[in-house]
Amino acid sequence: MRQDEHELQKACVNWFGYQYPQYKDLLIAIPNGGKRHVKTAAKLKAEGVKAGVPDLFLAAPVGYKVEANGRKIIEHLSAGFWIEMKTEKGVVRDSQKKYLNLLPEVGYQAVICRSFEEFKKEIELYLNQKRKKDASKETHKS
Repeated sequence: MRQDEHELQKACVNWFGYQYPQYKDLLIAIPNGGKRHVKTAAKLKAEGVKAGVPDLFLAAPVGYKVEANGRKIIEHLSAGFWIEMKTEKGVVRDSQKKYLNLLPEVGYQAVICRSFEEFKKEIELYLNQKRKKDASKETHKS
């Protein structure tokens, strides 16, 4: 990871920990980038490291509860949130595009964030989906 991407991601993770302390341990960095010794890279690949996996994963599903026939059911809007950090000029590689397209197909949300402000906006949109979905359900009842 380039130094400017490192600084951006660090600022975002620090803000997240202060803004959402209840979720801070659920925002996980995926250390795929960076230069490594050939033997270390081979070991990591054998352990399942995949090129292109986004930089951050928020392991907090969003969803809403509904009742059907007296049973509570949880319907998920998303199983979790993947974030690829890039600077304004950062290039999204083909391996990254692959995951950014694949993850939503299997129930996750995935975005690219190119600034601190964009990260904040995307996190707030993601975490507020439950409230917005519940509010929209109430609107349809009347």
